[in-house]
Amino acid sequence: MPIKRLLYHYSFFIVSSILFLFEAAKIARNEWGGDFWTHSAVVHELSFHLLHPKNPIIKSDIPHAFYSPYSLLVASFASLTHINAIRALEIFAYFNLAFFLVSFYLFAKSIFKNHHQLRACASLVLMLLFWGADPPGWSGFYHFIVLKDVLPYPSTFAMSLSFFTLSILSRKPSLNFFQSVFVIILSSVILITHPTTFVFLFLTTIVLYRSLHSFSIQVTLAKTAVVMLPSLLLCLLWPYFNIVDLFTGDNAIFHQESKVLYQDIPGKVWPAALALPASVWFKKDRVLNFLSLSIGMMLVVYAAGDLTGKYGLSRLLSPIMLDAQLLISYFLFYLRTANRNLFNVYLVSCLAVLFLCVYINRTSLITTLDLLKPRQTHYYSRYSFLSKIVDRYDLILSDTNSNQYIPTFSGKVVAFKSPLYWVNDINERKTSVISFFTPSAPDTLRQIIISRYHPDYLLIDQASKLTDSTLLWLNRSGRVIYAEDELLLISLKHK
Repeated sequence: MPIKRLLYHYSFFIVSSILFLFEAAKIARNEWGGDFWTHSAVVHELSFHLLHPKNPIIKSDIPHAFYSPYSLLVASFASLTHINAIRALEIFAYFNLAFFLVSFYLFAKSIFKNHHQLRACASLVLMLLFWGADPPGWSGFYHFIVLKDVLPYPSTFAMSLSFFTLSILSRKPSLNFFQSVFVIILSSVILITHPTTFVFLFLTTIVLYRSLHSFSIQVTLAKTAVVMLPSLLLCLLWPYFNIVDLFTGDNAIFHQESKVLYQDIPGKVWPAALALPASVWFKKDRVLNFLSLSIGMMLVVYAAGDLTGKYGLSRLLSPIMLDAQLLISYFLFYLRTANRNLFNVYLVSCLAVLFLCVYINRTSLITTLDLLKPRQTHYYSRYSFLSKIVDRYDLILSDTNSNQYIPTFSGKVVAFKSPLYWVNDINERKTSVISFFTPSAPDTLRQIIISRYHPDYLLIDQASKLTDSTLLWLNRSGRVIYAEDELLLISLKHK
């Protein structure tokens, strides 16, 4: 088969296979950070108590917002195969990568209709590279620099399910009963697993019925309601946490942390400006109409999040960029038949911007591509001894950094860096941890903190640089049962 014909018919499969092999090699390095440790703690707790889990982080029965269908799936797999939470999430990183690529292709094929291999391939390349300087490294973003890090996350699973659901809705203007039930269940799973991805699904479904299927506004809203309202009601039955409390409770810290996605954004998203020329042909093509309206609706909601202080809606920045990248790809091939001269200009512009994006982010891209650098896992593997010494519900008082890793192996902590919903005294807990490990703090304060939380163990990282007198006092407070890798575990049991 000639190379040209091969590329025409299988371009997406070729590029996605190369991407899969590369990302698989990155996953195999076992280097994880960020929210991975929250998810691994959740999986660890669920793998032992699937039906009635306690809080995965602190010693409490307070539920956790990450107890999602995805976490249950990973934890069930870990329990059945007798592997730890880290390994289970790594395996699901491979699964999510394959699922994401397949569902992305199905979605692209369902809207592009023809030349879908080339258009899906171009869209994939743009999704990976078409960003300005320092693109966001948050969950829910899928550019090349951050892709490996977010593969084990529920957000990636939810986005893959969204692509799959939209591919069904775009192919079938009307669903039969069983298809409707299936889509309702998928939508519910997406909402519980990653709510901001559900916002993308909801808004895109409205535009899909209006633009691709050419329904009236009344019919569009009715069909959307038939799918989405039962999904919302089904979520009310979720037994692991109250979905209403998740949205109406004190979630200020989530919104505050997400506010950064409203800052310095033009410098990150400027390549999406190449989607603007498509607005000239807005009414001439259903796909151009669909993608343009989807971007427009999400931009309105994104802006509303900034105006109302609901900064969590800033996560829509990722699907906005994704739709813009799909639009650029589609418009490029649209011009190829509609206006050859404009096509040449647009193609050169796209290639120039792509080259500039790669150049701007060259340092991060080179670092991402480097598979030969020494593998670093000791920063978390040195805590693995806890699984042999500490009971799952023993409370460990340790520093902020160590607290990230402890619940993944064994034990609970006083405070955690990531947000903990429904824990009313979380700020007080964080202050206590910081105070305890401040070298200049008096030992009398440390005793007050110990008396307040009644930890079973103290875990001291030598990097905390506590004074010799404090270390001597702590040694006398209990019994040293582990002292390796600059970690000191002191038992306070039976004191």
